[in-house]
Amino acid sequence: MSKDPAFLFYDGDAARDVSHMNRLERGAYFDLIQAQRKFGGCTVEQIRKIFGKDFDEVWPAIELILYKTDLGIYFIEWVQISIENRKDYAEKQRKRIQDYWDKKKNEEDKKEEIIIPRNNHGITTVIPLVNENAIENENEIVVKKKGGTGGKRKTIFIPPELFEVEDYFFENGYTKDSANKFFKSYSVADWFDSRGNPVKNWKQKANMVWFKDDNKIRSNGTGTKQQFGNNSNSGVSDDYKRSILERLGVTGGSENMPGN
Repeated sequence: MSKDPAFLFYDGDAARDVSHMNRLERGAYFDLIQAQRKFGGCTVEQIRKIFGKDFDEVWPAIELILYKTDLGIYFIEWVQISIENRKDYAEKQRKRIQDYWDKKKNEEDKKEEIIIPRNNHGITTVIPLVNENAIENENEIVVKKKGGTGGKRKTIFIPPELFEVEDYFFENGYTKDSANKFFKSYSVADWFDSRGNPVKNWKQKANMVWFKDDNKIRSNGTGTKQQFGNNSNSGVSDDYKRSILERLGVTGGSENMPGN
C-alpha cells in the first residue's frame, strides 16, 4: 500500500506540547513533526541535523515532550498515534472495499454459471462464464458498451467512520454532538435518508441538512472550542495508545517517557 498522503493534525495536543516553549523552540517542534511524518521517528543525531546550529538551544525544551523507544528513536506521541490511526483506518477501508468486490464476484459467478451436458451417460459439468466487459477498481465499476467505447460508470458509496464525521464537522465549525447525531441517524438506517433514498455523498448531506446555526460550535470566551475537547486525540483509548507505543518499541519504563 502506498504511503497515506495525510494524517489528522490535533492542534490541541500541539498547543499543550509547546506551551512552555519560546518561538524558536516552537519552530523546531514543527520541524520535528515534518521529520516524523517522513521518517517515523529520529535518533538524537538525526534531530541534531534537523535543528542544525539551534540544536543546543532548543533540545532541552523539545526533549521534555518526546517519547523514546528502546532503540533510541524519539517521537511525538500524538503525531504517531494519529499516523497509526490513519494507517489502521486505511487498511479497514481497503478490506471493506475488497470484501465488497469479493461478495460481488461471488454473486456474479452464481448468476452466470451454465450447465453443459456431456455425452457420457448424462453427466453434467458447471462452467462459470467470465464477464470480459467489466473493468473493476477500488472505487467504481465500468461496463463497456457493446460495439463501442466508453462505459457506464457506477460509483459505490462507502460509509464513513465516526471519527471522519466528527473531524469533518469540526473542520467546518459544527459540534461533536451534532456529528454523533448525524452518524447515528444514518448508520442505523443503513445509510438511507428519511425519504428512503440511499445516501450517495455523506458530506453533501451534512452540508445541506445538518450544517445549521443550532449545530455550530460556541466559543467559551477564550476562543477554545470546548465541544471537541480543544481538538485533541484524547478520545483515543488508553489501551489503543498503549498498543501503539508497544508497536513502536516503548516498553513502558519511566526512562522512555517524556522528560526522562
